[in-house]
Amino acid sequence: MSDYYFANSQLKPNPIISMSQSPENNIIFYVEEQELLRICQDGFYVRGVRVEHDDNEAAAVYKAFKQFLVETALRNS
Repeated sequence: MSDYYFANSQLKPNPIISMSQSPENNIIFYVEEQELLRICQDGFYVRGVRVEHDDNEAAAVYKAFKQFLVETALRNS
């Protein structure tokens, strides 16, 4: 069973944030219907591509999350 959260359910019927149980504790951020950022136990994924564990990892995840926030705000304004 999945839980879905909407920024504005009247404007966006598809989930923008999804938390799933299989595998447990995944958090997935969507822009429109495309996965932008996935946070799971084995690492971070930006647009479906695993982010390498190095000095740039935090910057890549921050940039993807910021992009999600900006695009969501623009869509809902």
